[in-house]
Amino acid sequence: MKGIGPFIEEKLNALGIYTYLQVSKMTSKLETDVNEAIEFFPGRVKRDQWVNQAKILLGEDVKLDEKALKQAEDLERISKKAESIDFATLGVASASEKDSLQTIKGIGPFIEEKLNALGIYTFEQVGNMTPEIETQVNKAIEFFPGRVKRDEWAKQARQLDKGKK
Repeated sequence: MKGIGPFIEEKLNALGIYTYLQVSKMTSKLETDVNEAIEFFPGRVKRDQWVNQAKILLGEDVKLDEKALKQAEDLERISKKAESIDFATLGVASASEKDSLQTIKGIGPFIEEKLNALGIYTFEQVGNMTPEIETQVNKAIEFFPGRVKRDEWAKQARQLDKGKK
């Protein structure tokens, strides 16, 4: 199934999920619970349409949302660019610490997902961006060149982070 490699398969097996039939019967709540348990990109199970993929593999007449699959592929490609980002300076965070990055002017839902795919979840991380890291992130998320600097994401994030504390 698309979106399930050996690593994710091991995680699913550890949860007792071994078959397409089990995946095909997941409810929306179970998809969310499984996504959290496998500690992978937030929303990945639904976005990759694992339930519908499993139903198709079982011979059911189900259609996949091709646009959503393309978006999932984009996020997967972007996640691989995380190694080019200086997380020693940014800091490391997890999905459980997530701030609403869409509060920052210039960040919409899909850009937030791209940042999350890189491992950027918090105002503090965005606020720690240096000009060099802004360029790295801008390139990694495949956003308009210079947009991160021009919209002053780091400055906005520092103000939002102060307001949190």
